[in-house]
Amino acid sequence: MSASTPEQQAADPLATLIAEYRRQTEEFTKRAPHEDWKALTADTYGPPLDLLWHHTPEPNSLAGVLAALLLARDEPDLYALESINEACIRYLTGASK
Repeated sequence: MSASTPEQQAADPLATLIAEYRRQTEEFTKRAPHEDWKALTADTYGPPLDLLWHHTPEPNSLAGVLAALLLARDEPDLYALESINEACIRYLTGASK
């Protein structure tokens, strides 16, 4: 299976949000040594993580499921994974909202 393209990710709401979370996590890492971490969290990865955990968008393609699987592989202790996995299971079983 090939990796999803940026166009596929842009079309899938879950893949898009995961990409934003990853981008903001990188930004946090770059700025963390120089800024207050609580304020920096709120300014970077905090909002996308909150959406992933509490308002997980339903994937509408395998690009979203793949993004979720890669996130689970890379961050296995991320507390939002249960919500993300449930959204992917609904997509794969046809039980989406």
